[in-house]
Amino acid sequence: MIPFGLSPLFLFLPLGMLAAAILLIWLIRLAIFPRVRTTFKQHIDTRLPLVVLLGAFISIGGYVLLLEWQVGQKIAEQEAKENPTLTKPTTLAGITMPAGTKLELLSANAVGERSVKPEYFERAEFPQPVIWRGLYLKSMHRRLDSVHCFEKHNYDVELCETLPAQEREPDIYWGWYLDTELAKPAQINGFYCKGQVHWSVFELPASEQEKSLLQVSAALPAPEYGFSSCTAAAGNEFQSKNGFLRLRLPENSHIFSSRLIGDSFPNGHLDVWTANDYGGEHTDVLTTSLFTFQPQSWDLNPKHDLRSLSGKIINGTAECPLISDSFVEWHHKHPNILKVQGNGDVKKCGGLTVKYVPSLDINI
Repeated sequence: MIPFGLSPLFLFLPLGMLAAAILLIWLIRLAIFPRVRTTFKQHIDTRLPLVVLLGAFISIGGYVLLLEWQVGQKIAEQEAKENPTLTKPTTLAGITMPAGTKLELLSANAVGERSVKPEYFERAEFPQPVIWRGLYLKSMHRRLDSVHCFEKHNYDVELCETLPAQEREPDIYWGWYLDTELAKPAQINGFYCKGQVHWSVFELPASEQEKSLLQVSAALPAPEYGFSSCTAAAGNEFQSKNGFLRLRLPENSHIFSSRLIGDSFPNGHLDVWTANDYGGEHTDVLTTSLFTFQPQSWDLNPKHDLRSLSGKIINGTAECPLISDSFVEWHHKHPNILKVQGNGDVKKCGGLTVKYVPSLDINI
């Protein structure tokens, strides 16, 4: 792609091609037809300027074509520089990467030529699994931060222009977020994960966040990150503390952390876990040990105990013969009760006592 492809200069490329076609046809006619040659000689004073004009268009078109090729070569060279492949095992940012690792470096347009180097890689794709903190990774995508000269000197641009080139280089740091792709399923923070795993400094305990928020050079090993979300592998099953209600999470669901806000929580909030895209097909149905339902909401406490659940019944079971389309709510504050909106005859849902209510006021 040519950065200035819409420049008027490039209009000469099709004009040059058209001029070349016209001149070629004219030369062929001159070579084949004697009458055309005779006419040309008789009107050479008017024909010659036209030939010169066509030649000028062809020359300019050729120049533009050459310029386009040169720019394309320069872009290809820059892309090759910013997307190198390691030719031998190399340790970058504390990670030993095998030969054949494909790197995506920072753009020179963003950080300058001097900061386009492997130790500041933004993305790495490994030809074979690489171990990072006990996990086998297929790839890593770092969300790097940069601090430019003018930011380090109170936005004094004029001062930066007087400094040596090395001092004008931006500082490159690990960012607050990190994305990895697992080469094989793994248990992370009590969840069975596969594929994409996302990390964040803000998922760490508050006491550890301040340390990890300090700027760590991107050339050094990673700071601490907390698990943020992942694609569910097989085997994720959660239950209430009393064991009466168990929920099975389909493979390929998206597990993620969420923060509930409310005055009833310590510090005004509570961090919980939940999921969506059940089965990875944007479905909205989950199965518990007692019924299949379309969830309105559900979540787990930090220890992964089922904390709350609400939604519409799709199918009941012999242990819990609730009719389809019944709206239900269960909450850990009343662990032995399943609230059902409306009226009915069902008294028990497994080990839970059914309580019919006029309407459900979803608790958090």
